[in-house]
Amino acid sequence: RRRRRGFIALLKLVELDRGVVLPHEKTLSGPKQDRLRLMRACHANFSQVFALYADPARQGEAVLEEAVRKLPPLYDFADEEGVAHRLWAVEDSQTIAALQELLRERPVYIADGHHRYETALLYRDERRRQEGTAAGPQPYDYVMMMFVNLDGEGLTIFPTHRLLKGLVGLKPGEFLARAEEHFQRHLLPFPEGEEGQEEAVAAFLQVLAREGEKVPALGVYAGGEEFHLLSLRGPQVLEAELPHLAPALRELDVTVLHALLLERILGVTEEEQREQKYITYTRDAVEAVRAVREGRYQLAFLLNPTRVEQVKAVAEAGETMPQKSTYFYPKLITGLVMNSLEGWGA
Repeated sequence: RRRRRGFIALLKLVELDRGVVLPHEKTLSGPKQDRLRLMRACHANFSQVFALYADPARQGEAVLEEAVRKLPPLYDFADEEGVAHRLWAVEDSQTIAALQELLRERPVYIADGHHRYETALLYRDERRRQEGTAAGPQPYDYVMMMFVNLDGEGLTIFPTHRLLKGLVGLKPGEFLARAEEHFQRHLLPFPEGEEGQEEAVAAFLQVLAREGEKVPALGVYAGGEEFHLLSLRGPQVLEAELPHLAPALRELDVTVLHALLLERILGVTEEEQREQKYITYTRDAVEAVRAVREGRYQLAFLLNPTRVEQVKAVAEAGETMPQKSTYFYPKLITGLVMNSLEGWGA
C-alpha cells in the first residue's frame, strides 16, 4: 500500500531547451497533432502534465499536509482499479506562496505528459500568431501540471514490455545466438500447459529484477518451454557498441534493448521504432508471453522498471529515452480538474 501526494497548479510555459522543464522521453508527431486538435476545439486542459521536482527534505509535502489537515476533501473516491483518489482545494495564500518559493529555482522533470507539454507550446505559439502579443499573460501561456516530489514516498514506476511481429525471416534461435556476443544467456523453465503460467512469469520477473540490480538485463520469450535471461557481459560492451550515447542513457535496460538488440541485431531502424512498425507495447507481462505462445507475435521482451534516479540523470544530461520507457503508476485521472484556456475565471 502506497500513498503519493502532490499539488495541481499552472506552470508558465517555457521552451524545453531552457533547462527549466526537463523531458526524458521522445515524442511522436501523431499524438501531438491529435491533442492539438482537441485544444483547438475545446480551449482547455483536461488532464495534467505529471511533473517531478527534487525536495529531499520533503518541505513541500509538509506544507501540503498542514494545508489539508483540517480541510474535508472535495472528492474522495476509488477508480476501477481500486486506487483511492482524494482532492482538496487549497486557497490559503501563505500555502500557495510557500510552494511557489519552494519551486522557484528548481527544475521540473516531466514524468508523464511529454506530448501534452509540447502540444501546449504549439497551441500557445499558434494563439500568439492569431491574436498578436497581448498585454499581460494569457491563459494559454500556462499549462496545468501535477507536481510530485521525486524524493517522496509512493512514487512508483512500472515497466512497459515490448512485443515484435512482422519481421520477415526472423529466426529466434539465430537472434539469440547473435545476442550472446554481448550478453550472457540463462534459460529458465516455462510450463507447457496453461496451469502455472502466471506464476512462472512472476517468478521470472523476480529473477530479472535481481539480475538487473547488477547489470543491464532483460528477458526474452520466443515461444516454447523456456525464458531467456540476457545479462550484459560488462560496461565495455556499451562503450564499444554505443559510444555516441551519454553514459546516463546507454546504461538503461530500455536503451540496450532498442539500440543494441532491436537496431543492431534485428535491423529495426530508429525511424521504424518511432513509427511502431514492428513493435507493440504492453504493461502486462503475462499477456506478452501469451501473445507469443499463441503465435500472434514473434518475440516478447520483458523489462525491469526504469528507476526514478535514472529518469533524473537522463533528463539532467539533456538526453531522451526511447518512447514508453516509463510508466508512472497510478495514472492521473483525466477530467477531475480542468483548466480553461479562454480567459481567467472562465
